[in-house]
Formats: sequence, C-alpha cells, structure tokens
Amino acid sequence: MTPFMITVLVLSLFTARSKAVSMVGRRLTRVAKNTVGLAIPVIDSPDQFDYFRERVKRNYSLFKRLYDIKVVQDNSDIVQFNILNCPFCGTLRRYGFSDLSKYACAGDWIIAKENEGKWLFSREQTIGTGGVLCNPTYSRKK
Repeated sequence: MTPFMITVLVLSLFTARSKAVSMVGRRLTRVAKNTVGLAIPVIDSPDQFDYFRERVKRNYSLFKRLYDIKVVQDNSDIVQFNILNCPFCGTLRRYGFSDLSKYACAGDWIIAKENEGKWLFSREQTIGTGGVLCNPTYSRKK
C-alpha cells in the first residue's frame, strides 16, 4: 500500500487530493483485481460451477489467517464468505488513506464482470467502504 499512499501525497502537491486519489485508485483497482484473481478459479461455462465452488473455497482458505475468512453459506448453488479483516484497508485507514479503500475493493467487480456468463457475484458490504466485514457471494448462473 505504501507506493499508492506516497503517490497520492506527491500528486496532491500538484492537484486536488480527490483527483490524486481517483488517479491512483484506478491503478490500485487493477492491482487488486490481479491479486484477488489468484483466488478465483477459471471455468469455461456455468456447468462447471461445482468445480468453481470447491476451488474458490480451497483458494480462500489459503488466506484464512490473514483475512479471517469464514464460509457462511455453502450449497450446490451458492458459496458465501465473511471476511472479517482486510490488511490492505486496515493499513490505508491507519495512515489516513481510507479514501483509497473503495478502489481496493473494486477488483472483485471487474473479475465478476469478466465472468458474468459463468457465475454470479454479489456483495452487500465491504470493510473498505465502512462495513464491519466483506461478504463476497458466488452463485450458480442458471
């Protein structure tokens, strides 16, 4: 997060902070998309959702301690997680850059849009936008 925070500070010398955050935020979203993309399995069609569901649970479990992740719903059509800690948003908040957090959370939506024909994504809240948790939910596309 340090490079993003420093870049906002430097750009803020030449432009409004809100513009600097927006500029840096777009890059942060791309990095977040690539990072979360490591946990999201690739499938070719909605028929492979069972494989997707099992793999995403396994992949998320690799980050369980860092993010305090729990599976809260799991059936043949849906898997939902509660993420109780985000070290990225926590760091941004701690150092006065909470306004960047929403960009870190936006990577999920880019991946969801790229896969909209294969599975559905929803999320009611995020830590980065003031929620007490993140609750990414992946559902079977029917």
